[in-house]
Amino acid sequence: MTYATVANQYESRRLQAKRLLKNVGYYHGYKGYRFIGNSHSRISLDDFDQLMAVYQFDMDLKALIYPEIMFIETALKNYVLEAVLSDAQSNVFDDIYAKSMTSYREHQSTNRKYTDALKRRLRSRDEINRILFQNCAKDGDPVIWHFLEWGFRVPVWALFEKMTLGQFGNFYLTLNASIKSAVAEDLDLPRSCDGGKVLGTILFALKDLRNAVAHNTPVFDLRFQNRCIDSALIQCLQNDSQVRGIGFSSITDYIVLMTYLLRKLGRKKTDCKRFANAFLGVELRVELHVVRQRLQEGGRGASAAA
Repeated sequence: MTYATVANQYESRRLQAKRLLKNVGYYHGYKGYRFIGNSHSRISLDDFDQLMAVYQFDMDLKALIYPEIMFIETALKNYVLEAVLSDAQSNVFDDIYAKSMTSYREHQSTNRKYTDALKRRLRSRDEINRILFQNCAKDGDPVIWHFLEWGFRVPVWALFEKMTLGQFGNFYLTLNASIKSAVAEDLDLPRSCDGGKVLGTILFALKDLRNAVAHNTPVFDLRFQNRCIDSALIQCLQNDSQVRGIGFSSITDYIVLMTYLLRKLGRKKTDCKRFANAFLGVELRVELHVVRQRLQEGGRGASAAA
């Protein structure tokens, strides 16, 4: 191989790396994927190709997670909505607020939990009013605007369509125990654990992951995780799935949770296995890339020594 050929190949690779860096961004891509969790935990990377392997691993993870977590979010909203309508016997939010959003009554008024639950209930009503305010125009949500324009009260199912997962989680926590139990039973959550409480924990665990995926935040190192996962969920998940060692300290545990929920929502075993195997395939590809890089470096070192 001539000197000119080697020089041209090097220049081509340099330009390609420059283009890749421009595409992924210096701060989002280059800086963002050089550490795990926080900037003090640097990943030992030897070249730009290894950094891009980590970046691609994260992108593949998000592409795998996105459609399934959207399905789970929609399905859980529908399960809760059905139980709420059955309990309140009305699709009007004011009726649901008065009859079904009463979890604060499960505590003594002198207890701090009573005050916290009452504030959450009021916050949830504010969030509903904000949804109505933001869509009170022709350029807002057409369904909500239709009801407002004609002077009708907006049905709760229309509001659910505009709720974020975080708003939905707050709404769920305000519901009375009978609704939560009905949803847990419908999902076939084990009776040995408090299914209503566990589902609340699940919603907020999924919220953090869902938002990270939707906003293209790195997920491979759990930097999206901003809360401790309740031990009740961990115990329930381990007992019912027979998967041990769950601690939500790696993205694998979130894949286990999603697979568990997909099965509870009636997805076929083959579909759940396909999802889990796809994750293992993504994980394996980045491992093979690193090994291949190490082998190539070893080969170059041996050639130089010779």
